[in-house]
Amino acid sequence: METVKIMNPVADQPLVTEEILNKITSLDGVVVGLISNEWRCISIMDEHLAEVLPARYNAADTFKTPVDVVAVTPPEVLDGVAGKSDASVVGIAH
Repeated sequence: METVKIMNPVADQPLVTEEILNKITSLDGVVVGLISNEWRCISIMDEHLAEVLPARYNAADTFKTPVDVVAVTPPEVLDGVAGKSDASVVGIAH
């Protein structure tokens, strides 16, 4: 008899923080990080946001950080995005 292993894609425990985040009321002068697993639909969205956010909403800049499609994003990558941006958009498609 064969054994079937069932994988659960849910994280073990949600991250809980006591840190209060600053609310952004405008994108004026804000740097926006785009976290992307680079699936075609997400890449199209990233390109659009990189164009629209500065032009229409006066964002200071956008930058894209690619992440793996099938692996958990390492905390140091997320910390790097947080350190360089005021806000982020996470685009994960599968």
